[in-house]
Amino acid sequence: NAWFEDELKDPNKQFTSMALMDGDKFNDRQLVFGSEDGKVRKWARSKDNDDGDPISSRVLIGPIVDESSSNNFRFNKVLVELASEQNGADYEFYVNRVSDDPNMAVRVGDLMGGANNMISGNYRGANAWIRLRNARDDERWAFEAISLSIAPAGRKRIR
Repeated sequence: NAWFEDELKDPNKQFTSMALMDGDKFNDRQLVFGSEDGKVRKWARSKDNDDGDPISSRVLIGPIVDESSSNNFRFNKVLVELASEQNGADYEFYVNRVSDDPNMAVRVGDLMGGANNMISGNYRGANAWIRLRNARDDERWAFEAISLSIAPAGRKRIR
């Protein structure tokens, strides 16, 4: 149920086949997959590496926009919460006037597991995005919630 496709660091670990092994109990279902290197691996939610390789994960949330409005907005007071029992992630916050291009990050930093400090600033544009990522070895993270303050900031203009 991820928002992105799985990408494996080692091309020899690419999936060539998959099977679902299911017994008589409701919780004994296992997903196994064959790889190009000839090994059969088992999917495990609790793992924090990919058979010795770090798991690189990322998600881009956005554009956050009021589609019915012809205004720009001021985006500020961004709060991000990650799963408290897991590790953190890096973030990049974007604001731009067009909805199909985040362009350059206006703020970057690190988040920890659980509730984080407010990402402060006063960023003007029509759309906002936040990218979360972690590629560190032996770390897991999960997105829980995001909230931000949005206030009108004048009409959009063609530039």
